[in-house]
Amino acid sequence: MTIIADIAAGHTQLLLWGGVLVAALLIGAVVLAKVNKWREGMTRDEDSGSVLSAIQLSYEDGEISEEEYKRIRARLIGAKSAAPKEEKKPDAPPS
Repeated sequence: MTIIADIAAGHTQLLLWGGVLVAALLIGAVVLAKVNKWREGMTRDEDSGSVLSAIQLSYEDGEISEEEYKRIRARLIGAKSAAPKEEKKPDAPPS
């Protein structure tokens, strides 16, 4: 009977440490996913900031118009409407 009890105790201990290992791996995966998501968010913010700076320099140097600058800036910032819509005037009837 002691041999069977020793074998059962060995399996229980194996299952316990196996569960601890699985839990540690899952926690590590969650931490890595969170860090990666945070790191990617930081990169995106820096990219849009550097693009915005380059566009602003182009505007200041006269390479793009004010309208183009405002439209691009609004897209980078995420505004819903980039530029005010111009109303079309109806064509005048022929005389």
